[in-house]
Amino acid sequence: MTEIPHVREARSDDFEAILAIGELVAVALLARGIRWNPNVLTRAHLADWLRQGALFVAETQGEVIGSVAVWRRDPDGWWSAGDRAGYIRDLMIAPRLRGQGVGAKTLLWAENYLRGLGHHMARLDCLASNERLCRYYSNIGYQQVGVSEVGMAYFEKALG
Repeated sequence: MTEIPHVREARSDDFEAILAIGELVAVALLARGIRWNPNVLTRAHLADWLRQGALFVAETQGEVIGSVAVWRRDPDGWWSAGDRAGYIRDLMIAPRLRGQGVGAKTLLWAENYLRGLGHHMARLDCLASNERLCRYYSNIGYQQVGVSEVGMAYFEKALG
């Protein structure tokens, strides 16, 4: 990829592309032996996230190539709502672009967005069984702070 992705607020007409990317990501993970259920991401979820101003897409040359939800606080209540941490969720990039830096650039955009909102910490999670992704997050400055009973690894990073 020669072009840096542009990240913008999602629109309802982006839903089909986001859901299609989710399905492709699930298939790619399954090929590596990692079960992730893209059906947890529905049009209703996307519409709700859009209404709350939390849904964004990465695009290049007018094509949606990824998405990310960025929350002012953890929507699922896994962490204390009283701290100044934002939550990055469901970062998905089209698998054909793997290894081209699109995910890293989108994640950096999300961190900068949270910093601009006055947050001092970014938090995210992933399947603990996805060792490659856990290692990636650790390598870019996230610290693993726990694992849930259902196998989610929790990470946080200071935005200083």
